[in-house]
Amino acid sequence: VPRYKEFNPAVPTIMTFPFLFAVMYGDVFHGSFILLAGLFLVFMNWRYDWLNSRDETLQSAAGARWMLLLMGCFAVYCGLIYNDVMSIMINGFNKSQWGYGIDTASDAIPHSVVYFQKRGVYAFGIDPVWHSLDNQLAYANSLKMKLSVIIGVTQMTYGLFLKLGNHLQEGDYISILFEFVPQLIFMMSFFGYMCFLIVFKWCIDWQTSTLPATPSLITVLIRMVLGINTMSDEVQLFEDGDLQKTLQLVLVILMGISVPWMLVFKPLLLRSKHEREMRARRALGVGLNVDAARPGLQQGGYGQLGDEERGGADEDEEKEQPLSSQQHAHDGEEFDMSEIVIHQLIHTIEYVLGTVSNTASYLRLWALSLAHAQLSDVFFTQTVVSTISSASFVQVLMCTVGQFVFLMATIGVLLVMDVLECFLHALRLHWVEFQNKFFYADGVPFKPFSYKSFFDSE
Repeated sequence: VPRYKEFNPAVPTIMTFPFLFAVMYGDVFHGSFILLAGLFLVFMNWRYDWLNSRDETLQSAAGARWMLLLMGCFAVYCGLIYNDVMSIMINGFNKSQWGYGIDTASDAIPHSVVYFQKRGVYAFGIDPVWHSLDNQLAYANSLKMKLSVIIGVTQMTYGLFLKLGNHLQEGDYISILFEFVPQLIFMMSFFGYMCFLIVFKWCIDWQTSTLPATPSLITVLIRMVLGINTMSDEVQLFEDGDLQKTLQLVLVILMGISVPWMLVFKPLLLRSKHEREMRARRALGVGLNVDAARPGLQQGGYGQLGDEERGGADEDEEKEQPLSSQQHAHDGEEFDMSEIVIHQLIHTIEYVLGTVSNTASYLRLWALSLAHAQLSDVFFTQTVVSTISSASFVQVLMCTVGQFVFLMATIGVLLVMDVLECFLHALRLHWVEFQNKFFYADGVPFKPFSYKSFFDSE
């Protein structure tokens, strides 16, 4: 449950959850079954009002109808992007934009070497010509891995901006300047630059490029940190190598500055703020007993809260305060600097290491998409394609058995187990990698006073 006036993560999750599920489950054929299941539940709830049924199973199914519908829509969409229909690529839209030709300049085997000749760009998704190539798996792996990193960094950065919204709502400007800003700088200095390099490398025309080599992005990022202010041919991506060296030096410096920025300044400012508040209270003659400063509330008089009620009110008021105020601004409490420093140190280390591990965790989008595609390919190839060779009676029987096995494997593994697996991984990415940037989940549900609910509970 969100805190009072805290951003509710259910709002973006309505769209991001089915999308991340679809990135792992992108297949037009299999996604169509989820889409049909969602449409079926929507129709049955509209026709028979399953949401108010006495059967808990029907209620649960009807409650998930819109989420299943969105999961199916996004799965079909990502399947079109991957051009994956049960491990088969469809040569649709404007047809494959690659052709075949004969290499007449070959010295080894004249007029017999086949090569590809680009004619244009495929209209939507991956060109179907990749389906027949030996390096199709390597190409798909590279593409999906980089897309997973871009999606992960984008969603985590979005989570940081939602955290900014919470700080603005709470008026916690110290956390904005000394938590959000350095966290954003750290994120963009390394991981934002990594996403930029991915897209920049995609845009380079390597047939006409004058770069001395084709650099690996992993090598570029490693040399950026370990080989500061150095540049070699194997890591040069910009035409101007000095510009790339200077840019990477600035980014590494910003990344290094952001860590002590998160660690040092906030505890010092909180202590200074606490000391100013205490000096102001002493100047006004206000002691540690807050009730003494409120003469209108005499002990036991009208408007005075009892001990139990006052305790409950203080707890509610404390939960509405920003996190920093809860920890450091209790009236009359001694400010424990060591506790604040330790808390900030843990928070800083957790963010720095968590950013690296969370980005790596988004690679599960690539891994599960690869697993789904390969399982689909193996099932189709080994049970259907391998049994179609002749029209003999035995072959027809084997083909029938193979198609039955294919059907059972598709239903049991790809439409049941894989759906649950992708569902759980999408859930984990939201709870751990995304929502830990801004969501504390320690709010109290609102329970309005009602005589009916009071007597029902009796």
